[in-house]
Amino acid sequence: MLRLSRKVEYALIALQVMAERYDQVVSAKEIADEHDIPLEFLAKVLQSLAKLNVIVSQQGVRGGYMLAQAPHTVTVLSIIEAMEGKPALVDCCDETSDTLCRMSQQCSIQDPLQKVNHAITGALHALTLQELSQKKQSKRISAQRSALVQVSL
Repeated sequence: MLRLSRKVEYALIALQVMAERYDQVVSAKEIADEHDIPLEFLAKVLQSLAKLNVIVSQQGVRGGYMLAQAPHTVTVLSIIEAMEGKPALVDCCDETSDTLCRMSQQCSIQDPLQKVNHAITGALHALTLQELSQKKQSKRISAQRSALVQVSL
């Protein structure tokens, strides 16, 4: 089914970290260590994001990466599209593709699948990096509260 590639997944994790620490420089090693991501692969992902002007890279001893834009302005859809192009369930949902399905003239599922595709892209467009980082922070707070409750019992 619809599945994000490892490249996009790692990009979103790294960007989520940068959104949490907005206006701070974050090293690839910090992200890799915190999230158990292979450093070499993450470094390539971050280089791609820098070339796409999604993040800014700072050189030097205290170098690393930071978001090029405010977290509330960057959508998950924009990251997916920048990394891999527009998401499409099937070829007929890909507006940029020249490939036509051989059954397109008599296809009875094209319209429903396009509706599903639009719903998915709409949801991905509505979700920002700021929201991703807030969801992570709320999970962390819930876990801390649960730990405190268990300790106090």
